[in-house]
Amino acid sequence: MASSRQLKTKIRSVRNIKQITKAMQMVAATKMRKSQEAALNARPYAKKSLALLSHLLQYSVAEGIPSKYWKNKEEEKIESEKIAL
Repeated sequence: MASSRQLKTKIRSVRNIKQITKAMQMVAATKMRKSQEAALNARPYAKKSLALLSHLLQYSVAEGIPSKYWKNKEEEKIESEKIAL
């Protein structure tokens, strides 16, 4: 059986670990809150950039300009068949 001194030391170390864990949890919660705020604040810019990209895509399709970034499924299928041959 452990002596009373060893028990007190063990209790104290468990208490210290509990405090450290709580502090780490608070830091993690703060970081999570900040990252969520940043993501929510960036949402309007993301929506605008998506709208701009969509507008440019519609323009390029209307003008008949081929796009490097947007391809039809059929075009991809044809290209993959060419590569396979």
